[in-house]
Amino acid sequence: MPEAGLGKRGVNYKVYCFLIISSYFKLRLITTFKTMYLKVFLWSNRVLFALYIAFISLIIMSKLTFGKGLGDVYILIILVLSALLFALFGPIWHKHYTLQAQILTFCIFGFLFIFFLYLASIGRGAENLWNGRLFSS
Repeated sequence: MPEAGLGKRGVNYKVYCFLIISSYFKLRLITTFKTMYLKVFLWSNRVLFALYIAFISLIIMSKLTFGKGLGDVYILIILVLSALLFALFGPIWHKHYTLQAQILTFCIFGFLFIFFLYLASIGRGAENLWNGRLFSS
């Protein structure tokens, strides 16, 4: 006579069903976290793009300067080109991009934006030295 809980072949079906159910929920949990992180980085990229646009508009309105005189125009051109690349190739508007593409885009353009912030603050040129303020009055 077989033991209680064992089937014909000696498999404990309670343990077997538990393993199947737990692996299903584990896979579902991983998928849930992956979609959550995908949404987080999608919105992070959108916010970063909005910061690029705000940065460009502040430079055009002469509220933000790099302290390099006419050299500010070259930095502005590079900033506009990087914003265009971000808009064209970055996964801002597309939800079918993978999580790795979202993270890579956020890291590349995030570091580039931090570099532009450095140039506008501590790394200013000789024409308008850093005085502790980010905006010009």
